[in-house]
Amino acid sequence: MGYDLEFLIPIAAFVMTGYMTKVFVDAFRRSRQAKLAAEFHTKLLDRIGSAEEFGRLLQTEGGQRFIESITIERQDPLGRVTGSLQTGIVMTAFSLGLMYLAGRVSQGNEGFSILGVLFLTLGIGFIVSAVSAYVLARSHGVIATPVSSR
Repeated sequence: MGYDLEFLIPIAAFVMTGYMTKVFVDAFRRSRQAKLAAEFHTKLLDRIGSAEEFGRLLQTEGGQRFIESITIERQDPLGRVTGSLQTGIVMTAFSLGLMYLAGRVSQGNEGFSILGVLFLTLGIGFIVSAVSAYVLARSHGVIATPVSSR
């Protein structure tokens, strides 16, 4: 009993190409951002003549922003949790659509079922990961606990 799953090849190629494009564009953007930030910081530090000038710079609001900007990418825990949750919801919805198609298509429904189960497990994994990261971040004080208005 052989499965006719050739229709999955174009879908997989499309998904893989899209993901690779996203990874390359993101890597290029980060590299460019890091290069520009390094050039800016080097020029700024070259203009500072002494440690006393650097200390005075750090006392200003602009100096504080300079120190914060040294890190190329700021870690936004809530943004990362939200992104993971969104990915999980989209993958879960996609998997449910694939499973629905598996029930509607007379030939090749095994492929839809297989992909549906794979995307469902990934989606649930992302959702569980997002919820656990949020709980851990709140318990460690990384994400502020909302103040209730009683």
